[in-house]
Amino acid sequence: MAMTLIHSIPAIRATLVAGLLMLATILISYLLFLEEGRTPAFLPTISTVIHPPSLLKSFRGCQTWDYVPANYLSRWSVSFSCFVLQLMAVVSYCATRDRFKHSQLLLGMAVVGLLCLSVVGAACSSTKLPSCRGAGKVHDVAAVTFFVLYDLYLIISIKQLGASPVPALALAGAACAAKIRWLPSGYLGTSFPVVPVFEWADVGVIVIAQLVLALHIAQPYCVSIADVAEPGKPRGSETTSITASFPANKITVATVSLMFGCSVITYPFALHQGIIEPGFPYVISDTWWHAPGDIIARWGVTFSTHLLQILLLMLDHATRRRAHNWLWLAQLGTFGMSVVAVVSEVEQPILHVVCALTWGVGVDIYMLCLLYTSDAADEEDSVDLGGRRIIKKKKKKTKRVSR
Repeated sequence: MAMTLIHSIPAIRATLVAGLLMLATILISYLLFLEEGRTPAFLPTISTVIHPPSLLKSFRGCQTWDYVPANYLSRWSVSFSCFVLQLMAVVSYCATRDRFKHSQLLLGMAVVGLLCLSVVGAACSSTKLPSCRGAGKVHDVAAVTFFVLYDLYLIISIKQLGASPVPALALAGAACAAKIRWLPSGYLGTSFPVVPVFEWADVGVIVIAQLVLALHIAQPYCVSIADVAEPGKPRGSETTSITASFPANKITVATVSLMFGCSVITYPFALHQGIIEPGFPYVISDTWWHAPGDIIARWGVTFSTHLLQILLLMLDHATRRRAHNWLWLAQLGTFGMSVVAVVSEVEQPILHVVCALTWGVGVDIYMLCLLYTSDAADEEDSVDLGGRRIIKKKKKKTKRVSR
């Protein structure tokens, strides 16, 4: 099918970016934890999940994602990594749907598991720490669901890659062994740091298995933004095979629904908690101060900004790059909005306000540049997002009168 590529990234590279970002977040959080002098006897936990009561006392205050600034970093990076890995799960599904049994079920397990991981990043475990303002039960349920579903997804996928069951059995054994940390406290001693060791091991197993799966499946594939030609009307010279596609209109609906939906949902909670007064006007981000409004914003608004970055690239192409020199401002503003969602005004007022201004000014300037250049382009043909010509210069016809 003929198409014009707007932007493309190899699937294996995208997987590496997501994996390395997660590993970097974990390691940076650990180093910050050491720097602040919160060091436990051996290792801190990454993020507390259903620790036995006897062990929880030993590791209280030892979660690296509960404190500034690691909490902000984890909220954003976990959301972005899950977004990328969900795209990679779609790539794996498209590459193996003819070979793998129950490929749709595997895709569902991966997407739901990663969705739960993004909730883990948004809802940290402590409900008392001002730097966390989380929801312990939501965090724990989401984390357990992620580990169970994503481990099963990786084990079954690796099993179906080849005839030998050894790699899948080794992965299953390692994943099950790492779940020892969830056993009742009577089965575990407190002298050895079981919880952090096996939590770090579980994360390591998932990262390695994900890379193995990507190397065997996703290597020939790319994730691309493209302008696909209508039948019989090629727009570009590049020809490739499309295994899955998401139209711009559906991405737009998803982005708008997430961003404005979160703003609407958080309003009654903030009203009930007395954070805002009844009626209008009110500052939307004020409804993101306390749970559950802060958790909803950290998850939904941040996810919608990742989609918006893709839409900006589509818009730049659809408008014939008329305001391309100002596209970076809109992208910077969109990133600023994602920071607004993960850092509330109560936590870091200066950073929150600066990023909010970046969002408003950056996107507004880009849109004004689009309007200004579109007026200048009215003398020529213009295109909409679907590529159809919608503005055409009318030629006046003059009649010659012969005597």
